[in-house]
Amino acid sequence: MQRWSIVVALGLGLLVGACGTSTADDSVSPAVAARTAMLDVRAGGCGPNIGFGTATLIDDTLALTAAHVVAGADRVSVIDLDGIEYEARVVWFDPDQDIAALLVPPDLGEPVDLQPTDADAIERGVVAVSRGAFDDRIVITAHVAVPRHVNVATTDIYLDRDVVRPGFEVTGEIEPGDSGTMVVAAGGAVGVIWSRSNTTAGRAWAVDVPDDFRRADFRDSLDTDIDTDVDLGPCLR
Repeated sequence: MQRWSIVVALGLGLLVGACGTSTADDSVSPAVAARTAMLDVRAGGCGPNIGFGTATLIDDTLALTAAHVVAGADRVSVIDLDGIEYEARVVWFDPDQDIAALLVPPDLGEPVDLQPTDADAIERGVVAVSRGAFDDRIVITAHVAVPRHVNVATTDIYLDRDVVRPGFEVTGEIEPGDSGTMVVAAGGAVGVIWSRSNTTAGRAWAVDVPDDFRRADFRDSLDTDIDTDVDLGPCLR
């Protein structure tokens, strides 16, 4: 796979929303897999406003989202397709790669498989996101294109240090509040949306899902009864 290297100087104004079902089975489309694994995220504790974003179930009680969605939060919840809100807990937080993992109650949806590491680079995929306010919220799926796979030179979510995020460019209907949504292809889920451009309409970036999350033992290690809080850093909003 050829991977380009680019530099994206991203301030917080460019961040989106800062603020199992097996896709390998031909009978299940990426759109269905993305939708049935999708959760809305609500994060409080950073002032009067509630931060929001999207998460995706990758296991019965584990969902991935963007780290900046939950940064600084003292309470996090998720909303399922039926509009029911549940308490969630951040069990993994990486401000460099802008990915966080949430421990959620079981049976909130159908987890999506992750694409194998040896799979070919994708050219297109599907995202599932919500539109509208709380009372008239709807969940939609949208097709996105992947023009190129890139190593993005940027900063951590706090703008403190330089980092490189392996991932890909995305073009499609990505809006504020869609941070954390997963790009799902025919072979499985591949990356988490972490930024959209404020200069080029429909352009965004996704970071590859870390390889550790493909391991059942690693996912199981995050589901623990130990009352240890993950440091979510300062608020961004």
